[in-house]
Amino acid sequence: MMKIILAALLLLAMMPFSANAQTPQTADDYIQAAFDLADAGKYDDAMINYQRAIDASAVGSCDRGHAEAGLTAAKAAKEGETFLDVLTRESGKLPGECLI
Repeated sequence: MMKIILAALLLLAMMPFSANAQTPQTADDYIQAAFDLADAGKYDDAMINYQRAIDASAVGSCDRGHAEAGLTAAKAAKEGETFLDVLTRESGKLPGECLI
């Protein structure tokens, strides 16, 4: 029984810990947060998160392409265009392996 408890504690110690799991950590996290904000009509906050996703991703990566498309869509939505229409159009310009 003691070995099981020690093994469980060892596994817990090896797992990454985040004090606040809701804070975006990766480009993908920022993209999801930005999309949710844009969907709620909070385009300025969405643009900030899309820019953070761009900053957190490699040039030419799919995440960067999605973030750039989202940033363009959020800017256009702020000017009165429909966010999802622009996002769909911009995402369609991405390479095939990045399409979701």
